[in-house]
Amino acid sequence: IAMNRIAHLYKDGVGVEADKVEAAKWSVLAKRAANTDAVLDDFFRTLDEPTQRGALDAANRFRAG
Repeated sequence: IAMNRIAHLYKDGVGVEADKVEAAKWSVLAKRAANTDAVLDDFFRTLDEPTQRGALDAANRFRAG
């Protein structure tokens, strides 16, 4: 759930500068952890392919801890 919340913060620019790639990265990480969010799923689908690819690459590079 926290990952989805972080994704929303980056998507909406609340407390941080809005960043589509960072928002999508956190959405991907949340989804991989079985925490889906319909709003974020729709958001991801609206992104162009390079942005989606950048988010997936960032999620693949991310290491928790």
